[in-house]
Amino acid sequence: MNQFQPSQPSSSTPRYPMLHLPLVGEDGNAFAILGRASKLLRDHGLDKIVVDQFLAEARSGDYAHLLETCQRWFACDQAPSPDATLEDIAMQHLDIETLETQNSDRLDFHDVSVWSIKAALTESYERGYEKGQHTMPEPSVTESRVTADLRIDLLEQIALTAKTDAERFVAHTSWTTEDPMATLRAFADSSAANALTPKLATAAHDILRRLRIDDTA
Repeated sequence: MNQFQPSQPSSSTPRYPMLHLPLVGEDGNAFAILGRASKLLRDHGLDKIVVDQFLAEARSGDYAHLLETCQRWFACDQAPSPDATLEDIAMQHLDIETLETQNSDRLDFHDVSVWSIKAALTESYERGYEKGQHTMPEPSVTESRVTADLRIDLLEQIALTAKTDAERFVAHTSWTTEDPMATLRAFADSSAANALTPKLATAAHDILRRLRIDDTA
């Protein structure tokens, strides 16, 4: 069933603003773009005549015309708004055409199955999780420097308060080197062959855990 109605013609609004067609970072081959676009239309219940109409329009010019056609039909290279995303999910899983208040019991209240609600909630979670994965901010250089300095300070405190000779030796030696963390990881590497290695490696692993550093890195 066709769940989407085209928007009113506008110089800035695409025909189907709730359909997101990424172009940047994807296969830019013309056939690949046509394939993704037509699949997007079919997956959202658009009739074959609509798909054929898009393909005919997109194929009627050169590559630049293809990209312009995609931009006229879809929301390209911009994430849909939260409202558009929720309406998309509501249409796909709950057969609800709009989430706008209609001031009508018949239009504002819907009978839906629990499995449809579960599917809608699951997709909402998955879309949010996926977006979060792509928008996680990288730690700044300043934040990384502060974290490193804090760990060195903690390492000094461990050296001063160590309860065993091995722990004191590892912490103090690491703290006084040019690269304390690298030295600490070297102590944790038990591949070195000498009699003290097991105790030093154990102490180093314990210190790494206390500093919340993955000693396998």
